[in-house]
Amino acid sequence: MSIKTPNADFRENLQSNWIINGDMLISERGSYTSATAISANIYSIDRWKSRVNTVTATVQSITTAQPEVLAQTYSIKYAATSTATGSLGGYQAVEYHQYFQGKTLTFSAWVKSNSSEARLFIFNGSAFDGFSSSHSGSGNWEKLTVTCDLNAAATELRAYAAITSSVGGTVSISSGDYIEFTGAKLEFGSEATEFVPRPINIELQLCQRYFYRRNGAATGSLGTVAGNFDTGIMLANSSGLTSANDTCVAYSSGYQTFDAEL
Repeated sequence: MSIKTPNADFRENLQSNWIINGDMLISERGSYTSATAISANIYSIDRWKSRVNTVTATVQSITTAQPEVLAQTYSIKYAATSTATGSLGGYQAVEYHQYFQGKTLTFSAWVKSNSSEARLFIFNGSAFDGFSSSHSGSGNWEKLTVTCDLNAAATELRAYAAITSSVGGTVSISSGDYIEFTGAKLEFGSEATEFVPRPINIELQLCQRYFYRRNGAATGSLGTVAGNFDTGIMLANSSGLTSANDTCVAYSSGYQTFDAEL
């Protein structure tokens, strides 16, 4: 009797959305229900990292007034608090980019903005592989979609929602300009299918592969504590931490934290 490895196509069919926390319901680092100052490349709501260039900005979790088809979701909002030529928004880095090299991908999300330069795009580590059309800037919800073939030599896979130019450059941003989005979905193929939320317990486990916090003594040196994490979750790679029984890599008052900065 032999055991065969499942065909890669099986994984493609099983996993319909490669974005984690696309409905923005998981926020382990804090509630962010009030606008909170944020700088570049900082995590807030789980798995979402900020794109802030030149301008100053806030991030906020919005829990009401979602798109009608996504009434039970939250959204993430990035807002400028200064005026400058720059870019503003958020992105998610997708693990194991090699799996996606050379394949057709579609990234979609519901977007609300008062800027006609708000759009979705995909980054391959060195260049942008595709851009959606821009938002109208009406302040209403609009579904945006970008389809592209990820470069066969891609060194990263990032899905962005941001106020930026049609080639990924800077644009004029005024204080009060914002981009808000939810229902984010990254899938194989050229069609943007309906966003379907995962069960909340599954979504939380996916998030905790990259960020996990427990009560515990905040003493010792970075990377060493008395006792290991027993999460039951295979943690993402950060400084060689790959098992479900790893030491923490950061400390804050009263907590031990595992944080894989992908």
